[in-house]
Amino acid sequence: MAMASSATAKVLSMVLPPFKLLKLYASRYDRASGDNVATLVPRQRRSLHAIVAQNLADAEALIVRLEDGVAVADSQRPVIRDLYVQCEKQRELLEVTLQLGLE
Repeated sequence: MAMASSATAKVLSMVLPPFKLLKLYASRYDRASGDNVATLVPRQRRSLHAIVAQNLADAEALIVRLEDGVAVADSQRPVIRDLYVQCEKQRELLEVTLQLGLE
């Protein structure tokens, strides 16, 4: 597991500047001693119910936005229509999933 963490940190260090890494991993800055020390804080795992509820809210927001109208070329109208239809299906499935009472 430590290897995965160091490998992840190595990849992130190639992509992000050091101050961004500090923001990603730091939980606090020790003001008393002036040490610039980052402590790793495990992220709390969100419940499946919370994730599904957030996805439902996002799908509903996208549906509302699409219903308000989207300016696209006539050749792209089928793509937007398909997106709308798929969002409607996703909303239905997410609503059913929430009723299952997961986690």
